[in-house]
Amino acid sequence: MDSVIIVGAGPAGSTCAEFLAKNGFQVTILEKEKLPRYKPCGGAIPKEMIDEYKIPESIIQRRFDSISLHHVEKDVTLERKGEGAVLWRSDLDFFLTQRACHKGARLEELNTVLNIKKDADTFYITTNRGEYKSNWLVAADGSNSTVLRIFNWKRFTPDEIALTITHEVELPEQIIEDRLGSANLHIFFGKQIMGTGYGWLFPKKHTVSVGWGCQLNEITKSTNQFQSFLDLIHDQIKGGKLERKAAHLVPVSSRPCYSDHIIAVGDAAGFVDSLSGKGIIYAAWSGLIAGQVLKTTLNKNTLDKFKELYETKLNKAFLSVLKAKRNIQQDVYSSDENILHFMKLWQNHHSSEIALSLWNK
Repeated sequence: MDSVIIVGAGPAGSTCAEFLAKNGFQVTILEKEKLPRYKPCGGAIPKEMIDEYKIPESIIQRRFDSISLHHVEKDVTLERKGEGAVLWRSDLDFFLTQRACHKGARLEELNTVLNIKKDADTFYITTNRGEYKSNWLVAADGSNSTVLRIFNWKRFTPDEIALTITHEVELPEQIIEDRLGSANLHIFFGKQIMGTGYGWLFPKKHTVSVGWGCQLNEITKSTNQFQSFLDLIHDQIKGGKLERKAAHLVPVSSRPCYSDHIIAVGDAAGFVDSLSGKGIIYAAWSGLIAGQVLKTTLNKNTLDKFKELYETKLNKAFLSVLKAKRNIQQDVYSSDENILHFMKLWQNHHSSEIALSLWNK
């Protein structure tokens, strides 16, 4: 039986673990924290993920059916339809990881990877709690992946990654609905405050996730820039209690995702929409695809085809579209006029349509 170590218990790692465990693999998930644990993230997922992964109503904080797009420099607000739900990543990650464990995966919490060595076809992983070994290694540990750093994989450059800052602001449910609507997300654009990025207000049940993100190479003083966004949306959150604040790095460009029995999934591989910041569903899809390809290539004794098949399936599922979005990202965010043009297109079209055909017409 092939053994697989998955580092990271986010949607990518847990989805990969579930598929492999139920297909007979010996799977161990190494997670550096204790689940459930807070994760700085807006926590919005599309309806298709709710349906596909059977996300229970018990962990959904609020459903939404529209997204308000605000251009703060042009003083324009547009409404676009879009169904989904907002939840806490702590709840989602815990749910998906528990489901993987029910299929036979083993979760090892409070395990921080310190070093990894490889001998022939075996990995030897040293953590703060002991040593593990496996035939395969899945890097599901985010944009600053320890696994990939140890093996000297290409790092994200400052123009390939964004810094996000999140404040969780507690407010009474009725006040949230009065100010933001009962089923609305709010996204804010504008070169002066957001640069190549955007701000957001994602209402949960009793909390508003307030976020700002900008490409790292454009940031001068992140605290001042985030404060400018807080000043802008002051009326929407006034009187609220700051529950938590955090910063996080999010990739906006993909990088190589396989080499010598090491598979990168989710943020570790850069599977994030550079226009909208959406990444949770791509993480889950990539984890599932990684598991499927591993099972197929082992069963057919075609491991030499792993990289080719993995990339083919990723491209077919979503990666070719993410690359198309990355190709137009700099143009979209190059001026307030272009941002507004994108918003007007996005109001009635999927962002994939914009990237693949509409933007350059």
